[in-house]
Amino acid sequence: MKHIIKNFDTISLEKMDKVRLMDRIDTKFIFSSELLPGILEKASANYKILKEKTGSVFTYSNLYFDTPEFDMYTVHHNRHLNRYKVRF
Repeated sequence: MKHIIKNFDTISLEKMDKVRLMDRIDTKFIFSSELLPGILEKASANYKILKEKTGSVFTYSNLYFDTPEFDMYTVHHNRHLNRYKVRF
């Protein structure tokens, strides 16, 4: 994977601060991890990768909280627009 990431142009945090992200759109997809190398190769022509002093590959983890009946997931799945996301 690292050899594919090396094909991306890089951007620093300093330059990222100057980029307007107010119109950012997050779209998530589920796919087999076997497809990731091909997707990254195609994306490298149009996207930059964040590079910090420690490198360009970072650990990222999510912890989702929901009710026992998965109410939060259900409103998300049903595209309910008046909902909240808390990140910390």
